[in-house]
Amino acid sequence: MAKALGTSTKRETVNTALREVLESRRRALALARLRTAAGDGAFDLELFESKGNYRR
Repeated sequence: MAKALGTSTKRETVNTALREVLESRRRALALARLRTAAGDGAFDLELFESKGNYRR
């Protein structure tokens, strides 16, 4: 695992692995919040579907 993470000590390997797990969890939570917001109608999807509207 240390080789894959590019670390040289056990401590550094554990800290790097924990940091990556936390970053992954944060991204997953952010994605869940975005999905909830989209389900609640927080985004104007018609704006995104029409290229003429958002490529100005």
